[in-house]
Amino acid sequence: MPQDKIHRNQIDKVVEYIDQHLSEDLSLEQLAKVSTYSPYHFQRLFKGLIGETPAGYVKRMRLENAAHMLIYEPQLPITQIAFICGFSSLSYFTYSFNAYFKASPKSWREGAYLERFPREYLNSKKSKLFSTKAKAFQDEESYNEFKWLDLSKVKIAHFPECSTVNRFYIGSYIEGIPEAWQDLYRWGNARNLIEKSPLIFGVPKSNPYITPPEKSRLSVAWLSKIKRTRKVRNSIYFEAVSMWFMNSMNLSTTGKEGS
Repeated sequence: MPQDKIHRNQIDKVVEYIDQHLSEDLSLEQLAKVSTYSPYHFQRLFKGLIGETPAGYVKRMRLENAAHMLIYEPQLPITQIAFICGFSSLSYFTYSFNAYFKASPKSWREGAYLERFPREYLNSKKSKLFSTKAKAFQDEESYNEFKWLDLSKVKIAHFPECSTVNRFYIGSYIEGIPEAWQDLYRWGNARNLIEKSPLIFGVPKSNPYITPPEKSRLSVAWLSKIKRTRKVRNSIYFEAVSMWFMNSMNLSTTGKEGS
């Protein structure tokens, strides 16, 4: 395997580790250990591939996770959210949150998040979900509408341990995603690994209304029987979300390009 792909795989492992351990010690030394590189070499690789320092990335993930919880977990006290997201004190969390989101955790929970939502997802012609509603926002008024996900349309399925073939994408959710799906399909098709009706799915790693578009992350994958792929235990597939990605980007569930 080419050296750059080895580096990419190791950094991807660290990113996944961060996602799963936000409330724990995520020091440079600990993350370097996960990557199997020296702290100096790891930090240089991480910055080059992710575009942020490990410390900067971890802090942003913690803040964005807290911002998400403040909206969607109204029953949790702000102090508890701060500790869940890895902050050592409420004062440090409040200071950091103010500096990043330009709002206090309390005001954010009370509705300040509505003014931060990026407008690029509002009128994008590349997204079928929003383009049908674009006319409603042509008056250029401040965007202050928030709609909860209709959970009746979400299907949850639990899978046994299985192997997946993955591709990771960083960037706006209205640009670049078709290429990620197509790259995944081409890779498998060139190796005759695409079955007649493969199960493919997308896992959005970011809340597009909180994470800056250029830093949003998406994992696209399909279940595979080949060896040396990522192992998934008790994976949860949110059909409504992944189907939205495939439909809005004009991709079929068979993994073929086009609908």
